[in-house]
Amino acid sequence: MDLIAAALEDESWGVWRLGGGRVFGGPGFTREKESRSVNTPRIAITTMTWKSLGMLLAIACTDNALRLVSTYTGKIVHVLSTRPTMPEGQLSCLGWNMNLTDPQGTSQRLESGKVAESLEDILTPGAATSQPGVLAMKADLPRDLALIDVESSFPKLSSLPATGVEDDVFSSRASLDALFHDSNTSPADSVDVLVSGFDTGSVDLKIFESFDIGGIDLTTSFDKAKCKILRHTSQSLSPVHAFVVQTSTGLFLLPMSLRFISASPRYLSIVAAKSTQLQNLLRYIQQTQNQINIEWRTANDLPSKFLRNINESLSEKMDCNFLTAAYHLVVTGDCYAPLKEFLVDELGERGHKRWEKAVASGYETIRRLVHECLLPAIERCQIVTSRLKGLSGFRKAGGILGLDHDMLEGIDDTLDCLNLLAHKLLLVVGKDLRQFTAFAKWLRLEIDIQAADSDASTTDDILDRQDTVEHRLTLDYISGPMANSEVLKYIRPMKEKDQEQSTWEPEGPDSGFYRTFKNKLREDKGQGDHPKLDDLSSYLKKQCDALFAQVADSLRKSIMFSTPIPLVEQISGFIFDIKLLPVRQGRPVTHHSRAVVVAQKGKDIVIQEFPVSPVGSELEGISQAKDVQLDGDFSILDIKFVDTETFMVLRGNNIEARIEAWNYKSMDNLECELRHVFDLLQTKSRPIQLEVNGRKGRRAVCVLFDDRRSYSIFDLDNLVESEDGDDEEDMANENTVGDMMQHN
Repeated sequence: MDLIAAALEDESWGVWRLGGGRVFGGPGFTREKESRSVNTPRIAITTMTWKSLGMLLAIACTDNALRLVSTYTGKIVHVLSTRPTMPEGQLSCLGWNMNLTDPQGTSQRLESGKVAESLEDILTPGAATSQPGVLAMKADLPRDLALIDVESSFPKLSSLPATGVEDDVFSSRASLDALFHDSNTSPADSVDVLVSGFDTGSVDLKIFESFDIGGIDLTTSFDKAKCKILRHTSQSLSPVHAFVVQTSTGLFLLPMSLRFISASPRYLSIVAAKSTQLQNLLRYIQQTQNQINIEWRTANDLPSKFLRNINESLSEKMDCNFLTAAYHLVVTGDCYAPLKEFLVDELGERGHKRWEKAVASGYETIRRLVHECLLPAIERCQIVTSRLKGLSGFRKAGGILGLDHDMLEGIDDTLDCLNLLAHKLLLVVGKDLRQFTAFAKWLRLEIDIQAADSDASTTDDILDRQDTVEHRLTLDYISGPMANSEVLKYIRPMKEKDQEQSTWEPEGPDSGFYRTFKNKLREDKGQGDHPKLDDLSSYLKKQCDALFAQVADSLRKSIMFSTPIPLVEQISGFIFDIKLLPVRQGRPVTHHSRAVVVAQKGKDIVIQEFPVSPVGSELEGISQAKDVQLDGDFSILDIKFVDTETFMVLRGNNIEARIEAWNYKSMDNLECELRHVFDLLQTKSRPIQLEVNGRKGRRAVCVLFDDRRSYSIFDLDNLVESEDGDDEEDMANENTVGDMMQHN
């Protein structure tokens, strides 16, 4: 499906089909912890970009957060924070590109001519089903053995109740499947790199959607001078990412080498994918724990109100409380007058039903959350950490990727503690539910007894029902869970406004704590003097964050920068585009690239080409530039690269605007083709911006008009014959999407 994403002037956003039909969208975003009402100010959207295969849409906002939206569900799956080196930094560019983990092997197969004819065919979704050569290229027995995973045989994680927050992805089956059970991913083939550039000269890197590598300061390459990131580019066969950086002295091209991609390609993808999966599981466990607390508070709110009322009356008249009076009633059959009045006049049949429904459904929901959500998530975490522990044992993988075996042992111990606590909680909830069921049946009978008249049929019915009452369980509930439930030994259900992040930590080393925790549970005499669910889950997150930080730090150390390359001084304005192209010289050269910049120079364009190689590699080729004079009196409106051989130029004056396609193979081989002409005398709107996207054979050009409400979509690959006999680009549709700001 071909889609277009747009941000509107009221800060709402949406995704539309090319024909204009809305697929999904939202009213805009608010800052964390702010109300989401209609009157709450929305955060401004600065830019958008699609993931390379179109499965996710990244939306950058002025709060420096990235919202990742799934195109399958239309819901936010992640809200990622980005960290500029200076607090006042704002996002100025966004890039999301794919790097192959085995570029040398891919290039060799491409050069052999036995597989797909171009790199784009390999990266195109679904190409493997139509190109037999791609299937052959993907065959890798050691890699496939390394990727064998028992998780596919596990039952799927259950959905959680909706929370109402913007990144709530666990409340629908579709979102859960996309996050945890997506069988179409192939993590060993490539690494998705999400790059956020800031106007303070720093970049934030993430791989596999949410694995955070951290912030990098580019100003060190410019002697700490103030600079702004304008544009980012990369190509799949090279670990080099290039930035166009603006400083007070001009524009520079700064290549950045992500050497960790090629240093341990097979292990990197597994570690990053499993770490991302572990992060998602931690979010799931945290939300499950919060939901358990909510359910417990909800289940006890109504009974607490009833008990407060009767306790006041019993305290004044009988010098006791409901627990004492109810226990006395079960044992002796003697009902105090205030208790009888409460049962008949205040509680009654209706109140009893509400009480029973609130508590029983609360216990049932907690039992389901523990059994179907918490325990399966813990088991999956243990599988993931087991895989990471296995990789940490290999010197090559563990050293390069920063995996620490002792840290993983400590995480495993905490997971074992969580597993044990969850099983204990499950047993206690089941016992409390059985006791409450007996208590509810007895309470219903006592309401009828106290309200009964002397009618014989009523008396017989009550006597028959008395035989079904389980007095032992009823007394256990009154003296136990009603007074102080054992559930509170394992959870801490504070209100959200009173809840603080747990600061509990075990005494001594992490490894071996499971045995200590097990002994504490065994020796506990009802005091609950041991870490609770929120303590363990918070500490688990702290341990995992430390592991992720160590991995990220190890990867960040392998990032290096080349010397900044100045762009020609004749560039006027900031109408330009940049593309990183692979070098082909009759042999596979995967680590070398050439950066091509096409920029406005007055009413003409200038093309600049630079050799780009990873740090430590010898440069091949020389920098060169060429001025290209354009015919006609037209101003340059926009420039966009289509692929490795074509770029498009949007030019216009007061009479007409035109889209030109330039075929670029080398500086000396340039061909221009007129693709479309806009007659501006027939319309009030004027084209101002180009966006080009799509795969070969289905590429589309989106032209945005100056009213920022209208856009036109053109089919780039299928030409139709115009009335004068010339080939002209087929216009797919012309639409209005209301106050449009940006397109992707």
